[in-house]
Amino acid sequence: MSDCCFCAFCQNAAANFVGNLFGEIFNPISKPIILVLKCDNNVDYLKNKVAELKREKEAVENFAGAVGRTGEQITPKLSDWLAGANNCIEAAEKLVPDAADAAEKLVADAEGNAKKKCFFGPCLNPKSRYQLSKKAEENSKTIDKLVNEAREFKLPLSHSPAPPIELAAPVKGFEDFYSRNDVLERIMEALQSRSSSIIGVHGMPGVGKTMLAKEIKRKAEQDKLFDVVVMALVSTNADLKNVQVEIAGGLGLDQLPTGIGRADVAERIKGKLKKMKKVLIILDDIWEPGIDLEKLGIPLRNEPKTTEGSSSREEYAECKILLTSRDSDVLSDLMGSQQNFPLHKLEFEEAWELLKNIVGDRAESDDLRGTAIDIVRECGGLPLAITTMAKALKNKEPYQWRVALRKLRKPSAKNFHGMPAEVYSAIEVSYSHLETEELQKTFLLCCLMGHKASIQDLLKYGVGLGLFANTIEEARDEVSTLISKLRASSLLIDDSDNNRFDMHDLIHDVAVSITSRDRHGLLLTSDHVPKEWSDMETMKKFQWIWLQKANINELPDEFECPQLTLFSFG
Repeated sequence: MSDCCFCAFCQNAAANFVGNLFGEIFNPISKPIILVLKCDNNVDYLKNKVAELKREKEAVENFAGAVGRTGEQITPKLSDWLAGANNCIEAAEKLVPDAADAAEKLVADAEGNAKKKCFFGPCLNPKSRYQLSKKAEENSKTIDKLVNEAREFKLPLSHSPAPPIELAAPVKGFEDFYSRNDVLERIMEALQSRSSSIIGVHGMPGVGKTMLAKEIKRKAEQDKLFDVVVMALVSTNADLKNVQVEIAGGLGLDQLPTGIGRADVAERIKGKLKKMKKVLIILDDIWEPGIDLEKLGIPLRNEPKTTEGSSSREEYAECKILLTSRDSDVLSDLMGSQQNFPLHKLEFEEAWELLKNIVGDRAESDDLRGTAIDIVRECGGLPLAITTMAKALKNKEPYQWRVALRKLRKPSAKNFHGMPAEVYSAIEVSYSHLETEELQKTFLLCCLMGHKASIQDLLKYGVGLGLFANTIEEARDEVSTLISKLRASSLLIDDSDNNRFDMHDLIHDVAVSITSRDRHGLLLTSDHVPKEWSDMETMKKFQWIWLQKANINELPDEFECPQLTLFSFG
């Protein structure tokens, strides 16, 4: 054992011995002695605490920066904490060189025999060791207090609309093809130009508009083009309040009072935008008759600058708006977009590459390649159709691929306005390939619950219907597993939200059709009251009836539905 190691060992042993002995007899006397003997340990401990405080300080500074980017002012308490942390780090770091100097002095004194010896060899002046040790101990306690306080500042960080941006992988589902990258680059250029404030993307259903919008959001955040990027789903028969809540949440207005009206939410959004510099708001899936930006709380475009105190777009953030829609006329005529970008279907080579990326090398095998190519052609270059088919057939036998191809070539007679037949058939085939009846029924129940529905509600309905286990813990595990499988099959949108689920509009429409066709359930909405509602004989066969803001003047005096197990009215 080296002298250095032996010395440290002896000091620790002595400190423990003295602490135990004097702690029993003369506690006031033992404390200074222990501080002398534990000087090196206290200094080393302080070094570790300083490193920990620096990490916490960096995290708090990131949080403060995120708050600043949203236009909010950081609190005086947070400013005081940062000042205290800086002072503490500076004071502690002054002690560390003192300790190093003391160690060098110890060695020099020992070599020159200029100092007297204690029980365990050469000793530094006890008074110096005592002072150094005491200061190190006091600084360590101050740091512990600051570290604990730092946690309360960082708690809101996970809800911040603009957390520290890290380089992230492209959005899951966005394919790196030339046709997509070309339009992506042109849209990114338009977002950085001052010539257009409202930009539109249009294309047929299932072509990938939402995935493109998500990739634009990711890239804009990564390249730090805007202080905040917010994305909200509009969809058909949009609920203005829900869209406002999404926008408000993205801007950091998470805690809206219960029962607050749309006009008040709009004022809060406007007030927030006044405090910000550059904002991108993405509104996905706009339908006729469009949506009123002013009522959402987004200042009207091209408004002339006015006198002080009056409303003007110049008072607000540099606010870019990106819209997606199936219809270019909705973008230009109803929403006033100044620049529109069409998103076309995939070329065959890109479509074939997409299927191979999902299925793997077996797509090129002799017994599968011909059928796989025909399936790609039948999907018509639509990524949604190709993805759902490929995931459904990925591990299936060649004969199952051939059966699926025949179904694709005989699309359902069900007519959906604006839905390509190949998309309907692809989704229907994917549904039929779900491995269990439990998984199929869970998918259909999800479709009745609508967009961004609660997984907790799905759990309650499923337990009540007997789809899941009776105990809550087992049922929760089952639901998590089923949701995971549906996301993996692309029948639910694949995201990281553990509290809610969502599905593409086209998949939702097909699922509603299947639910009605197979007499599992009947969905009534504000714009759709199916003919079965007035057919009492047909109503007897339904197991589920779901009224979702339905446009119905009155309910029948009585229902004769012997198969009914679920009735939801909301």
